[in-house]
Amino acid sequence: MKQIDAFVESVYQNVRGSEKEIIELKAEMKNHLLETVQDLLNEGKSEQEAVTIAIERFGGENEVRSVVNQLFKVQKIFAKRLLYIAIGVLVITVIIFSSYWVKAQSNANELSIIRTAINDVMENEESITLEMEKEIEKLVESTDHISEVSIYDSKDIRTEGKNFIHFNTELKSPDYQYERTLW
Repeated sequence: MKQIDAFVESVYQNVRGSEKEIIELKAEMKNHLLETVQDLLNEGKSEQEAVTIAIERFGGENEVRSVVNQLFKVQKIFAKRLLYIAIGVLVITVIIFSSYWVKAQSNANELSIIRTAINDVMENEESITLEMEKEIEKLVESTDHISEVSIYDSKDIRTEGKNFIHFNTELKSPDYQYERTLW
C-alpha cells in the first residue's frame, strides 16, 4: 500500500511541530486508511479502487493537508497564549509579593523606630511621669501599626539564657499601658 504511505507523507510534508506527535498522527491516519481499504476489499472492490476510494473519503490530499496545518497552527497559538498568561500571572504574583514584603519591611522598620524612641523617652528614669506618658502616646498615635504599648518595671524581669525572659511574678500588671483601636 505504497499509495497510502505516499498520501500520509504528503499530508504531513511541511508540518512543523512535535516530531513524536507527528509520528503518532501519521500512524493513526494510516491505520484509518488501511481499515477503510480492508472494508472496501471485503465488499469486493479491487485494491487500487479501494485505496482511491479510502483517500477520497478521507477528504483528499489538499483538504487534509490544510486541516492538519490549521490544527498545528491553532496548537502553536494556544501554547503561546498559555505561555503569555503564565508569564503574566508570574509577574503579577511577584509584584504583589514584593509589595507586601516592602510594606512589611516598612512596618517593621517603623515599629523599630517607635520602640527606640520610647526607650529614649524612658532612659534612666525610675518611674513614668505624665509628660513621658504623653510623649509615648504621641509616638504611638504617629503610626497606624501599634494598637497597644505595655511598659513593665525591669526589676521584675530576669533573663535566663540568651533570649528567654522570665517574669518573677506570675500575673504582673504593667506600670504603664496605652491601648487604642485600629482596624
